[in-house]
Amino acid sequence: MTRVENGVDLVPVVADSTSTAKIAPFIKQFPGRLVNVGIAEQSMVGMAAGLALGGKVAVTCNAAPFLISRANEQIKVDVCYNNTNVKLFGLNAGASYGPLASTHHSIDDLAVMRGFGNIQIFAPSTPRECRQIIDYAHRVSGAGLYPPGRQGAAGAAR
Repeated sequence: MTRVENGVDLVPVVADSTSTAKIAPFIKQFPGRLVNVGIAEQSMVGMAAGLALGGKVAVTCNAAPFLISRANEQIKVDVCYNNTNVKLFGLNAGASYGPLASTHHSIDDLAVMRGFGNIQIFAPSTPRECRQIIDYAHRVSGAGLYPPGRQGAAGAAR
């Protein structure tokens, strides 16, 4: 939030994942800044790429398996091929959704994304690494994938 207060034109784009992304404090402080496309991951990534091409810093927040699997083509074409400034946060990566079973597990996300160019990929495993990578993401221009597992993300916003 500090970066937005300091003039960074950051726009969160989510696919019906405001509670998972835990961005209620951001929404409260910056009403009207959030774009929620509903359960439409492809549209989320396409809109984020369009916002980035228009000069905004677009940040997507969605469950990793849905972000990577459902919006794969949009990530490849709209984000990576166009070398846009989109930050893709795939939440609860790996098997960290636990009992929600295979539909909510993303065990191939890093392997799939490594085949794309023009994107930096990170895999934080602790809250400290999450905070460091989030700070780094805001300092650099260009696409990035940040898929923290549930344990890595816990406490990262503190």
